[in-house]
Amino acid sequence: MDDGVDDVGAIQQGLEQLDRLRASRNGHAGLTTAAGIDLSRPAYALLRRIDEHGPATLGDLSRGTGMDAASTGRQVRRLEELGFVQRAPDAADGRVITVTITSAGHDARLRIAEVLEAHLRDTLGRWSAADRHQLGELLTRLVDDFRDIQFRNVRSST
Repeated sequence: MDDGVDDVGAIQQGLEQLDRLRASRNGHAGLTTAAGIDLSRPAYALLRRIDEHGPATLGDLSRGTGMDAASTGRQVRRLEELGFVQRAPDAADGRVITVTITSAGHDARLRIAEVLEAHLRDTLGRWSAADRHQLGELLTRLVDDFRDIQFRNVRSST
């Protein structure tokens, strides 16, 4: 029996558990409470995207985050109500809305990022420096390989 197959199953299970943990409502609620910012996960995803990539149209935000147009619009309205973004007609085409982050939005994004980083530091605090370094290298490699290697159909046609 190939040990690699058993390893893949354990890795897949670990990744699924990590996905569930990171996507949990309770986890996100703890994050936003610690940061002192009442922001849904989708709204945070949009705020982060705008902060990292600059002003964007609603359509670009929808495509970039994988949200449908209606959800994107609702979340952007919420961000605007909080004073974290501003919406304005696009200079080139007034029918298109461009969303820009405000200084309050940038500050909120930084507060959440600081809480996330502190939590990761606390979590990895018991790990050796060598283990942390190895994890960083392996995660980078894993992400790169996930981007490079496409899904394939493992069932043959009969």
